[in-house]
Amino acid sequence: MGKYKDMKQDFWNGNIIRFLEHLFDVFILGLTFLLIAELNYLENNHSFLGIYDLFVLHSDDILVTALYLMIAAFFFMVYQVTISRSKFYKVFISMFMALFFTNIILIIITFINIDNFILGTPLDVLYILIAQVIVLPSVKYLEFILFNKFSRKPLVAVIGPKEDAINLAKEFFMDKTHYKVLKYVLFEDDRVKINDDVFKYIDEVNHVYLLDDLSVKNKNMLVNYILLSTDKELYMVPRTYELGLLYAQKDQIDDTLVLKAKSMRLTFEQRFFKRTFDIVASSIALLIAGIPMLIVALIIKLQDGGPVLYRQTRVKRDGEYFDIVKFRSMKVHKEGEEGPIATTNDSRITKFGKFIRATRLDELPQLLNIFKGEMSVVGPRPLMLSVISETLEKHPEFVYRSNVKPGLTGFAQVYSRYDTVPLERLRYDLYYIRKYNFWLDIKIILLTVRVMFDKEAGLGKEKQLFSEIIKDNNIEIIELQYGITLVKK
Repeated sequence: MGKYKDMKQDFWNGNIIRFLEHLFDVFILGLTFLLIAELNYLENNHSFLGIYDLFVLHSDDILVTALYLMIAAFFFMVYQVTISRSKFYKVFISMFMALFFTNIILIIITFINIDNFILGTPLDVLYILIAQVIVLPSVKYLEFILFNKFSRKPLVAVIGPKEDAINLAKEFFMDKTHYKVLKYVLFEDDRVKINDDVFKYIDEVNHVYLLDDLSVKNKNMLVNYILLSTDKELYMVPRTYELGLLYAQKDQIDDTLVLKAKSMRLTFEQRFFKRTFDIVASSIALLIAGIPMLIVALIIKLQDGGPVLYRQTRVKRDGEYFDIVKFRSMKVHKEGEEGPIATTNDSRITKFGKFIRATRLDELPQLLNIFKGEMSVVGPRPLMLSVISETLEKHPEFVYRSNVKPGLTGFAQVYSRYDTVPLERLRYDLYYIRKYNFWLDIKIILLTVRVMFDKEAGLGKEKQLFSEIIKDNNIEIIELQYGITLVKK
């Protein structure tokens, strides 16, 4: 393979193909409008009309249609409706979420302008939805077939301390959403020191993943080689300080270049706008969710006669305490009592509790916490005190999560799972604090809706040993000087 990229593979896995895919999908959505317009004309005039004549006939609607397609493009990008990023079933879910929010806009336009609807009558909305539900999934499946036929799956090498490298290798097999193929797992430990001999393995793959606990010497050597001497794509599990350096600004002392990193806190202006949004959003959400919350409360009460709500002390901004409110999803125990954190198939979770956990409905009462100012709509999730204390002993930097208010949903909630370990949650949370802006909050809220339909995100995955995963995937392990290579039998 060598040091440099395969141009064909780079095209099929790059940004150009994703842009073209988004553009084509929006074009297909536009065709559904033309299809319904053509069928309307056929029904009324018993003849077909050319595309140009259709545009002339509906010239007054072109701007509204263009606005609709721009909104559709926005939601398609937010939900990453692209075959080149994910497996088909994930794209299928994301596509319907994007269509759902896009067509809410279409329905609103319909009722605002009901006497002069975009294609004739409001009934056309239904016809457009039916056409989209039939046409777009079919087109995406054809894209999926073409992508699999012409693209090559990127080969991957993971490099780091043995235990950490094996754990990340397990994640590759457990993550069913990507197309990458793990080829090498290379170890750094007390017995085997990595040197430049490892470069020959890097030259045989497309993507290289470096673990955070690599020694500084080896990390510098590998990063310099990968970035300066090859076209390989480099992925790094970041340390806390590396997250703090994201978006650092250039400065200089005389002729010495320095990087200026901002504090890992929100500015006064950011906190002001975030609080304003929290008040408005929680007020509207409480009005909308009032009836569903009453139904959930009634089912919990009828289930076993126990309390509907569950209160527990958590940590808010600046390390202060507050009582979080949730719908009870577990069997009754003493108020405020903390058992071990719930796991997949935990016997303490009730039958209805599994459902409200998977759909995140158990979190709805926290809208009251948000309205009171104890929480925010978006932010790091407030964890159990026992989890925080245990994690702080190993990772003192965990305290920095409380630099912002805890949230009903958050960056970690939409990109990780319920059973994600606290250290990984910390990485997601610090990345969110560093990258924070209003539009990121909006994106996280939209992605949370998709997560509500993702059972794995709500309940986690069952743990497996690496040996079991290798056996289940019919993989053969071959020992190397610096680690192992994985070969499909």
